[in-house]
Amino acid sequence: MREIDSVAVPIHEDDIDSGRIFPSRFLRKPYSGNYADYLFHDERHDAAGRRHHAHVLDQPAYGGAGILVAGHNFGCGSSRESAVHALRDAGLRCVIAGSLGEIFEANCQRNGILAITLAGEDLDRLMAQLMRAPGSRVVVEIERQRVIFPEGDSAPFLVDAHWLAYFKAGSSELETAEQWLSRIEDFRRRYEERYPWLAGTRDAGRR
Repeated sequence: MREIDSVAVPIHEDDIDSGRIFPSRFLRKPYSGNYADYLFHDERHDAAGRRHHAHVLDQPAYGGAGILVAGHNFGCGSSRESAVHALRDAGLRCVIAGSLGEIFEANCQRNGILAITLAGEDLDRLMAQLMRAPGSRVVVEIERQRVIFPEGDSAPFLVDAHWLAYFKAGSSELETAEQWLSRIEDFRRRYEERYPWLAGTRDAGRR
């Protein structure tokens, strides 16, 4: 994957924590239940649980947005990975912010969401352009590590080489690990056949 070219939705706030992104009372919901339904749930629904469509994510101009642009310290708070699943289920593939919660950032990269930061003045410039023209597109050039703004100017960003390799390959750390599951299970089966007295000990520590 060389770039992400998509409508960008601006959330012009700082210190948005993972509890706002994905409220804790939904943590027991099965992942198969589509976590996008709970993304910013309390800000997108009234007290009776009805969607009121006042939130920026529900505005028609941002339908199908694949990039979210936020202020500083986005994803702070608890380390819940469900916040990242909710963003991904909603179709978001990139988060741009002034700074990111450290664990949240790692969870994004690990699950295939490119999480990047821009210098303060660059972020302010991008946010202003998105606010002036709702529904504008932003291009994130992954290999060149550059964000192209709606009005044609751009700004650089940096991503750790470990994560960059996955995004350039169009994969994620989790997807790569899943490709090895059959080989891991095959090794485990052969190992336990050779050393039968060890069979079952891998689960002993969980009891």
